[in-house]
Amino acid sequence: MTPGSGLKSALSRILYPVLMIVGDCAAFYASLLGAYFLRIGVFAHWFPLPFAQTLEDLVSRFWIPMVVIGVFAYEGLYGRREPFWEETQNMIKAIGLAYLMIFSIVSLGKLSFEISRSIVVGSGLLSLVLVPFFRFWWKPFLHGMGLGLKKAVLIGDNSWGRLAHLGLFRDHYMGIRILGYIDIRDLMERRRSEDAETLEGQDPEALSGLKPPEIPCLGSLEDLQQITAEKGVRGAVIAVPHLRREEIAQLIDRVQRHVLSVYVVPNVAQVNLVNSELLYLFYEEIFLLGIHNNLKSRLNRWLKNLSDYVLAIFLCIPLFPLMMGIAILVAATSPGPVIFSQCRIGRNKKPFRIYKFRTMFLGAEEHLAELLGSDPKLRKEYEDSQKISEDPRITPVGRFLRKTSLDELPQIVNVLKGEMSLVGPRPVTREELHFRYREAGEDYALVKPGITGLWQVSGRSERGYVIRIRLDLWYIRNWSLWLDLVILIRTIGVVWAGKGSW
Repeated sequence: MTPGSGLKSALSRILYPVLMIVGDCAAFYASLLGAYFLRIGVFAHWFPLPFAQTLEDLVSRFWIPMVVIGVFAYEGLYGRREPFWEETQNMIKAIGLAYLMIFSIVSLGKLSFEISRSIVVGSGLLSLVLVPFFRFWWKPFLHGMGLGLKKAVLIGDNSWGRLAHLGLFRDHYMGIRILGYIDIRDLMERRRSEDAETLEGQDPEALSGLKPPEIPCLGSLEDLQQITAEKGVRGAVIAVPHLRREEIAQLIDRVQRHVLSVYVVPNVAQVNLVNSELLYLFYEEIFLLGIHNNLKSRLNRWLKNLSDYVLAIFLCIPLFPLMMGIAILVAATSPGPVIFSQCRIGRNKKPFRIYKFRTMFLGAEEHLAELLGSDPKLRKEYEDSQKISEDPRITPVGRFLRKTSLDELPQIVNVLKGEMSLVGPRPVTREELHFRYREAGEDYALVKPGITGLWQVSGRSERGYVIRIRLDLWYIRNWSLWLDLVILIRTIGVVWAGKGSW
């Protein structure tokens, strides 16, 4: 690295957090202005302010945003690199803590006749939405300008390393960029075992279904010091999970001498990692990975059921006119019942009848065997996904309902009956559970099936049935109320785009 590029890199690292603070302040003041105009221009008609609150006086209270920025800095929100939804979860906690402090200062400092507490509360509530929303586009914008990027190298050119590269490449929010890989074939040739060869030969498929871009070989481990110096590398991703513990530890020590951060792909797969924790045993020089099954907690299940009932009742009010209109449209365009019901398997493998708006002509189920028998391609497609992309049994109105997922709306009744959840794995028949899920059927039975879920927001019918099962199992093993909220928010965008559904 030349002196000029080194200085530029140092300035970038200083400028990046400053600009992040500027962005957070902009989002905060947008929240403050929104809360002010709502209080003065709307709610003041019913609840007059006991004093004259001016906008200039409110904006001049610089200590208020400084509390927010200070809490953000204390929580590491200007230093850690996390995916958007994980950072948003931490931001919401930090915003709650910051505004609790601000509210306490206003109340205990007897400033309530100078600063409206209702404006403070309103600003906090708006910040929960505006600050993450602003960061969602502000951070990638800064990364696109070359600010805040952490250049990294990949140690190990194998399937696990390519998965790590793909994840970092797709995530424009974290700002970690893989420049190339370090060849460690000499290290691998010194120790080949049967288990290592088996693991190394695996080619795990990414749940996204995408392939990572090609990256060049930058050299060997012996060249690492020179590579990091020339290219300004500050991070390394070690993806050799099939090595022994001692070998990985030695490799980490060797790499850590030359970079700021080392990210290790562990030899752990298909387990709950989102809700896991690390327990450090310092004197023994090991750590324990705590893996929690949140669905075994009665409190968690009660909270999930309560949130389902509350949201379902809330949604029934605006959706009732829409559902009535769809019912009239279905009845007027094709003969047959408006609602289609079918037996599905729920929590604890208990059967129930699922409700949908009818999207097919009468006799569609009887016609399926004839349709599949006459066309091998359709049979193959149906066996892969249990769906047919150009299904002639679907009515014109039904095709629109499926494209927009409006045919699923009657399942709100299933939620109110306690048979389904708003978010969960896709409802399956007993045959699917037995022949498709097999041993994983025990995991499926831990939770109620959902109207929407991880599969629905990850490509839906464009993904094969094997990926659908993996997504369902990932959701079950990593369940949390926050994950449900993320899926519900993403469902809105997926339904609006109408992608992957037929």
